[in-house]
Amino acid sequence: MSGTIYKVAEYKAQFDFAGDDVTAKDLYLGLTDLPVVGKVRVGHQKEPFSLEEQTSSKYITFLERALPNVFSPGRNMGVQIMNSALDKKLFWGAGVFWETEDGAENFNDFADYNITARVAGTPWYADGGRRLLHLGLGYSHLFRDDEETEFRFRQRPEVHLAQARTVDTGDTKVFDRFYDSGDLIGAEAAVVFGSLSVQGEYIQAVVDGANEDYDLNGAYVYASYFLTGESRPYKGGSFSRVKPNNNFDLQGGLGAWEIAVRWSYLDLNDGGIDGGEETNYTVGVNWYLNPALRVMVNYVYGNVEDREIGGTISDADISSVGGRFAIDF
Repeated sequence: MSGTIYKVAEYKAQFDFAGDDVTAKDLYLGLTDLPVVGKVRVGHQKEPFSLEEQTSSKYITFLERALPNVFSPGRNMGVQIMNSALDKKLFWGAGVFWETEDGAENFNDFADYNITARVAGTPWYADGGRRLLHLGLGYSHLFRDDEETEFRFRQRPEVHLAQARTVDTGDTKVFDRFYDSGDLIGAEAAVVFGSLSVQGEYIQAVVDGANEDYDLNGAYVYASYFLTGESRPYKGGSFSRVKPNNNFDLQGGLGAWEIAVRWSYLDLNDGGIDGGEETNYTVGVNWYLNPALRVMVNYVYGNVEDREIGGTISDADISSVGGRFAIDF
């Protein structure tokens, strides 16, 4: 449920029923159209970081987000201000967020918190958004209780029905067990030129250990093309719902057909850390029957190198096919 209250406030309540528990996704209240700051939101919400994370999972091009998304803070409980400028060509957001995880648990634990900010915009915007250039930067400083907080990054291949974590820093003792801060730095870019679009990001995570710092990083680049002439819609600093030029029907409507390829990379090795390096290559086909219905098929080939498992450094190849039939409204 979402909406506005007397034109000066907004609300959203979104819940996930997957698995054995009911968990909160977006669950916030906000004030709108305020001087200077624009909007103020209080509650469980996405931190302003990463173009792919800000784009809803309903609208992303592939089955799953790319490997570097493991660094994105995602949703946490917090207070955020956000606004636009230059005739909505520049967007920014900043806030303080407490680590409550996607399920909004541990709300009373204020030991671990983040200060996160993102600025993004379109220096070139033409033809109603069918031609544009998007650039953005994100930053998050992670404050942690160095006597309690442990640390771990791990990621599945880009078909999340696979339960295996193909890269994994493992036991946080490799990071001197505890740490008191960290930094996430992200750079993002996208270009849309009619039916063709290209998007990419680079994210670096710097962890301050007791004896040394650790640098981990990841990146991705992908291109997509609509065979039926559509263009990726852009709104508010991220991408939104694809609307076919002609919805699928029995009178000859084809819907929208999109093909896409992606390269992604994640490096969880540094110093004494042997979490592994993974490189994935993905080919995808999307069929949008109408704005609410979509069929997706992805083939992913991955290569994992230099991961420590049971004291042995191992390599592996991964090959997977995934599909999805999705409806949203």
